[in-house]
Amino acid sequence: MMRCVVLALTLALSGGCAIVDIGQATHREWNRDGGTEQDLARDRRACTQQAARATPSGEPTIASAAAESRRFIACMEAKGWQ
Repeated sequence: MMRCVVLALTLALSGGCAIVDIGQATHREWNRDGGTEQDLARDRRACTQQAARATPSGEPTIASAAAESRRFIACMEAKGWQ
């Protein structure tokens, strides 16, 4: 019984972190030499769409939220943002 409670709490807490990660990733301060606010807005929008397209439809899971966050960050870094 105690294992079930610990497992449930662990999943609940880690799930919140994974969901926050995508929000943090999209709204963190991104920098690129010579990058303008317009460049950032365009690239952020494109990477958000690209990351979401690769996410399976249906109920979001902890794993899919974390994977979406990683895809967004990889996309932004590929465009030269840090």
